[in-house]
Amino acid sequence: MKKILKFLLPIILIGIIGLGVLGMRFFSAPTTTNMEDFFTNHKLAFEEKNRELLTALSQQITVSSEGDTMIGYRWVEVEPKQEIYQKGDPVIVRYYTHLKGIGVGAFGTGIAYLDPRREEKSYPDFEAMMEDRKGAEGFIGYSRISGNWYSFFWEAD
Repeated sequence: MKKILKFLLPIILIGIIGLGVLGMRFFSAPTTTNMEDFFTNHKLAFEEKNRELLTALSQQITVSSEGDTMIGYRWVEVEPKQEIYQKGDPVIVRYYTHLKGIGVGAFGTGIAYLDPRREEKSYPDFEAMMEDRKGAEGFIGYSRISGNWYSFFWEAD
């Protein structure tokens, strides 16, 4: 019995450490600098895609929600939803860039275009947003990058 415990104990400890490392890697959020650098590196592509989406929306053409690996986002969400959008409504276009976590513990980040007529709470930086979201259910927050472009954080639980 002692031999089995001596053998199992290191395996259990290695497993726990491994889960901790994976948890930090897959459940940690980016920083303000990470998000600003990501946007800066893809700014022209985001602006072009956004012009296309807003034009399609104004012409009541269906907007694809599929991702674009060249720009670096997984899917797009337009608010208000296309089926209830009225011509000229102020919109938010969210480009979901990073998804982490599992199940209802999922969260992610992205780049958002906010129509200047929309009034959304924004944070001075990503870190302030992360602090404010603690204990919130279904959180989404924005932090201005430049102009009408924001980074955002969402959490499903």
